[in-house]
Amino acid sequence: MAETACENKECIRTTSKTSGRFCTRCAARNYRQSKEGRVYYATASVKEKRVAQHRLRSFGLSPEKYSEILEQQDGKCYMPFCLNKEDLVVDHCKETMTVRGILCRQCNAAIGKLGDTKSSLIEVLGYITKPPAFVPDKSIRAKSKPATIKENWDEV
Repeated sequence: MAETACENKECIRTTSKTSGRFCTRCAARNYRQSKEGRVYYATASVKEKRVAQHRLRSFGLSPEKYSEILEQQDGKCYMPFCLNKEDLVVDHCKETMTVRGILCRQCNAAIGKLGDTKSSLIEVLGYITKPPAFVPDKSIRAKSKPATIKENWDEV
């Protein structure tokens, strides 16, 4: 086998004709560099195709139906207090896999943390309106309280 110089100009090692243009060490370094800098989704269209395939496979939601739902929601998260139009995901029931709507990632995560049940939402609402650490006696409260604290929680 004839040996030739490695094509890396900084390398002084040689390579055989059968192993390619680079010595083993340079070939491994080039491979690592290309792996680290690799872009898995070359374009936005490729990524969107993969996401659409995931929606169809997981929820049976075609791209046309997804667009229709998104159009009904004015192209934003379904929650009335949220105006997020980016990072939208499909919200679904975890038991039946029924699609409920399209939410932003934050709203979907909040619903998921609460366990998707009415009782957990009612418990959270109760906690917000009447927190257990609420002290009605003004003399026990801190002297420098923020202006946003309501004096009478019954109005809430």
